Amino acid sequence: MAGEGKEIVNDTFSSDPNFTYAVTSSFSLEFKQIPGWSLPGSNTVLVAYGSITNITAVYSRIALSAPQRFPGALRITLSGGTGRVYTILASTNLLTPLSNWHQLLSLTNLTGQTNFTDQATNVQRYYYRAKEMP
Repeated sequence: MAGEGKEIVNDTFSSDPNFTYAVTSSFSLEFKQIPGWSLPGSNTVLVAYGSITNITAVYSRIALSAPQRFPGALRITLSGGTGRVYTILASTNLLTPLSNWHQLLSLTNLTGQTNFTDQATNVQRYYYRAKEMP
């Protein structure tokens, strides 16, 4: 073994790979949303008493990048979790509360990186945000 067995204290796990954790009953472990990061593909893991369970949570950074202007359109790349659904929000003012931003579209990111196009050409300046849906 890589380390000594430890009891879970306050339902908190350490990311230290040198320790194993001893549990006294089965339980579910749920990964929480981290602002700006996509949830792992499966956000709940069952840890069974008497078994060895290796848990790896891969969070993907949510980012909008590589804007390309075309006549009458703007194409932007969304990076985030594979298979996750995102809503693209837009506003002409960064200081507008997020609840008042316009929902431009929803899309499923099938490969971890996908493009979307905004056809709004009558706006001088638009700001964009990507929000992962539950």
